[in-house]
Amino acid sequence: MKTVAVICFLVLMNPGLSQSLQPFSILIHEIMADPTPVVDLPNAEFIELKNSSKITIDLFRWKITVGNTTVSINQSYALQPDSLVLICAKSQQPLFNLPQKTIGLTSFPSLPNEEGTIALIAPDGRTIHGIEYKSSMHENTLKANGGWSLEMINNQRPCSPQNYYSSQDPKGGTPGMTNSVNSLKPFPDSVYVKQCFAMNPNTLLLELNQGIDSLAMSNSALFKMDSSAIKIIRAEPIPPLFSSIQLSINTSFRENKIYTLTVEKLISCFTKSASPGEQISTGLPKHPEPKDIILNEILYDPPKDGADFIELLNTSSAILNLKSIYAANRINPSSYTAPIMLSEKNQNILPGEMIVLSTDTAFIKRQWPNSINKQLVSVKQLPSLPNTSGTLVLLNHQGKVIEEFQYHDDMHFSLLRNTEGVSLERIHTSESAMAPNNWHSAAASVNYATPTQQNSQKQQKFLSNKKLELSSNWISPDNDGLNDVLNLQYQFGETGYMLSASLFNLQGNLVAKIFNNELCTSEGSFVWKGLDHLGNKIQPGVYILFTEAIHKIQKPVQWKKTIAIK
Repeated sequence: MKTVAVICFLVLMNPGLSQSLQPFSILIHEIMADPTPVVDLPNAEFIELKNSSKITIDLFRWKITVGNTTVSINQSYALQPDSLVLICAKSQQPLFNLPQKTIGLTSFPSLPNEEGTIALIAPDGRTIHGIEYKSSMHENTLKANGGWSLEMINNQRPCSPQNYYSSQDPKGGTPGMTNSVNSLKPFPDSVYVKQCFAMNPNTLLLELNQGIDSLAMSNSALFKMDSSAIKIIRAEPIPPLFSSIQLSINTSFRENKIYTLTVEKLISCFTKSASPGEQISTGLPKHPEPKDIILNEILYDPPKDGADFIELLNTSSAILNLKSIYAANRINPSSYTAPIMLSEKNQNILPGEMIVLSTDTAFIKRQWPNSINKQLVSVKQLPSLPNTSGTLVLLNHQGKVIEEFQYHDDMHFSLLRNTEGVSLERIHTSESAMAPNNWHSAAASVNYATPTQQNSQKQQKFLSNKKLELSSNWISPDNDGLNDVLNLQYQFGETGYMLSASLFNLQGNLVAKIFNNELCTSEGSFVWKGLDHLGNKIQPGVYILFTEAIHKIQKPVQWKKTIAIK
């Protein structure tokens, strides 16, 4: 399971040092949150600090906060420039055999294995360093399971979430010594906007990928709305990480309206470099109703080193909040498993936007590098997705079913020998998820899945004024993403038609019944995957497709078309 903890340090100097001590004068240099199973270090949690300034700093009366627990450093300790000190429990201090480099606290707060917040606070309350760390920062699952510390890579990138990595030292960490990861390759330090969520009609929360210069970014003139009537009157970077900014406006947002926020520039926390400005959509989110959001793709049988994912598509014209969407498994026609809240945090889904949810988004990015980072959402759990068949249900905040999908292996391209690692993609977003022919295996040309990207098998509506029309005059059912399926769309203008389609060779002999007496709505489509009624592949060649729609009142509609199977 992913562990998430937030470490944040607010460092206060002595009054005589007030002009010298700057943010990041002391850095969180190494973290051991989960020391078991022990590798070759003491079975003890610790936090290592480094003085990156040019002055000696006394740590007396600094406070450490973990969650709702705060303890004080009640001893004088002069941390010299470019020096290290370990903070740990007093009972475990002798285990490190570093008496000159260790501060033992009588009640050292436990660092949660799963998630938590930690702050080092000095008397004047200034934030000196804050970092969010996750077990996914470790280089592999073995190290993420415990016994290995996370070390800082680069002292010049203290706010970047990419700045911590598993210790490379055989002992599992480097307490009191130079970090073993300081020679790793550099990484980008650009700041970008993740989302802008409307907390209420008068307040926005701008969320960033890392911390920013809290003083510079408190300038409200850096933020502008597309409506001249709306002004940003206050910008407040939020401690302890300063990776989000609360924006207050002079009036109220209207419901069902989307606004554009322009951020003139984003100034990084340490280097003070300015990233280019951005524009981002925002507005009051609505609670989802049926047809507002749909399942667009699903991977239920991942490779052994991977994880399931589901892709959601906002088909409405409003902003939706992922926090308002739940998922469950159907047990029987009248019940389903306990719904799982897909996000504990507010998360915008913009109109037309796709988001992919998985317990291992790092796997998604490795397997499909073109996936869009902003649209990958890490979740603690998804409903069970068995490897052969299952039923997934989406519900809104009131428990109303807004989408349901019953999947099974027969929906995959019939000639695939192995469907492990192959997603099912929705062909028509406007057609029901419960129609088996509305799903198809993702193409081989896209590595068998398209998370956050347009589906390789997606079909567009193309009807003109014709009652019947084909998506193409040829089909190539080889799962390469090019005309793998043939789409027969109809537009009768009223319900009650029964549609049949048959395939004949050029000699007039019946080759296959494609579908027979299928009840139609006023308009819609049927998908043909190039197989006969027994599921067998039809030989390449030129054929005649004959369709007939009968109605109990209206005249029959007959139509034929020459098609090729390649």
